Amino acid sequence: MSASYTPIDPERKLWQLAVRWATTMQRYGGEPSCKVAFASDNEPSPEPATAGWLLHSSAVAGKHDRYLLLPDGGVWHEVLLEAPIAAEPLVTVREWVDQPTDELVTLLGRSVTRVQYGFADEHIAVQADPIVVDDRRQVWRAHPGSERRGQG
Repeated sequence: MSASYTPIDPERKLWQLAVRWATTMQRYGGEPSCKVAFASDNEPSPEPATAGWLLHSSAVAGKHDRYLLLPDGGVWHEVLLEAPIAAEPLVTVREWVDQPTDELVTLLGRSVTRVQYGFADEHIAVQADPIVVDDRRQVWRAHPGSERRGQG
């Protein structure tokens, strides 16, 4: 994606990219690399509910971006800062992504290319412990279209 490109529906574009990537990984024999648990306020230690792919990128020294892609197209993003940027390891971002970013698109493209040519993808991390993410059902988002109810 370039600076001049803005998708008309960024959430749909992200969903398309994530689902297409997951489908390609499965087509080439790739299995999800981690278990995922959804946390809510009333459940302190949730059980794993699904599986996903954990991708990591460390283009900048001391900054690690982790993306969790779910088979349904959901994308979770975490940023971990380490020395020399932070005095002690610190997670600064933990959020559901709602639009594609240049870094994510590049990471997905490189990953698919490596797998298609038969190489192992060093960006896909395997993790035994479940990754706990915020429950998406708890996040309220307004409908982007116009309101039609009540119009005569």
